[in-house]
Amino acid sequence: AEAAVSEASRRSAEAGELQARLGDVEARARSQEEELGRMRVECGNLALERERLGGEVERERQAAKDANLQLERIRKECADMIGFVDVARKERADQSKKCEVLTAKTTDLARRNAELA
Repeated sequence: AEAAVSEASRRSAEAGELQARLGDVEARARSQEEELGRMRVECGNLALERERLGGEVERERQAAKDANLQLERIRKECADMIGFVDVARKERADQSKKCEVLTAKTTDLARRNAELA
């Protein structure tokens, strides 16, 4: 009977140890579930941030496209203006030559008038 009591006492102590270990395991499991919950929240927040940043990137891309289009329009306007300036320079050179010819004719006529007078 004493051996049975001793065996029962030993098994009771063993059961207590197992119960304590089970409590530790359950506590770790709850802690890990809480951590998992925090990670899920963080993943959700990161997904929202990625979505927000994706929108910002798309807006920046569109702004860059718009700026490039505007730059291309300005380049075309500059090219047009350079063309107009080139035409104006040519016209001015032509007018300058005509003036030289008229000045020469006027000088010649003045000389002839002086000779006739």
